[in-house]
Amino acid sequence: MFRHGFLCVHVLVASFVVALTIGDAARGGVVVTKVGNPTFDVVDSHVFAAQVGTAADGYAGFGATQEVLLPPPNHVRNPTLGIGPGAPHAGPYTHEFADGIAAAGFHEGSSFRPSEYSNGMGVFFVFMLTGSQGSPLGSSPDFTSGPILPNAIFPLTLTGGTYTNGVFNDDFGELQVPAINKVAGFEGLAGHSHIPLFFADNFDFAANPVAGRYEYRISLRDANGNGYDLTAAFDVAPEPSAWIMMSLGGLGVAGLSRRARARG
Repeated sequence: MFRHGFLCVHVLVASFVVALTIGDAARGGVVVTKVGNPTFDVVDSHVFAAQVGTAADGYAGFGATQEVLLPPPNHVRNPTLGIGPGAPHAGPYTHEFADGIAAAGFHEGSSFRPSEYSNGMGVFFVFMLTGSQGSPLGSSPDFTSGPILPNAIFPLTLTGGTYTNGVFNDDFGELQVPAINKVAGFEGLAGHSHIPLFFADNFDFAANPVAGRYEYRISLRDANGNGYDLTAAFDVAPEPSAWIMMSLGGLGVAGLSRRARARG
């Protein structure tokens, strides 16, 4: 499993819980459940197929896809963050992923072919974290004063995995996102303006590489235990040619059965 737009190739809270669902065909099935009282929002979530690369190239396609989605100058490669802040740019930061996916022509949806989940391709789940109405104001790489994810709520910790037909199939491990003042070049700033997160998986990492119903289940918590649980659901369905052959085979079996009954 690949994870995070920041560098990656691979407590129970008594709370007010709200589930937000994006279920249309263009977005796949994304459910975002608030845990506790996070002072940041999850926005611009998408499920789509794109290059992740192969073991032979060190899965270089994952980083390449990140840069296609969030290109310079607004975002640049960062040794700590993977994809990090570039040229200061004003918000809102609610459609940067949507713009990148549309420009690249990636297949976004809720059903993908096995060829989109193997041989250098994978299914991505991306989303953006931004300040909310309850966020404090402060400095960030993009502005001198505005809504931020303040340094005090970091690190953010993400854990999760891939489930196939309801059965655990791949472990994401644990990812921690640092406060912006822990990143070289941004020491004097009060917080992040927005944080892109990328997850992708394919058959290379699956314990059981089969077609079926897939879910990426992700837990996101800040340093105070507030955050979100996220699920991105999609199908990896057989290729159309396979369905045709299965259908033709079924008709053949039915025909043989009728002929056998006729002879009997």
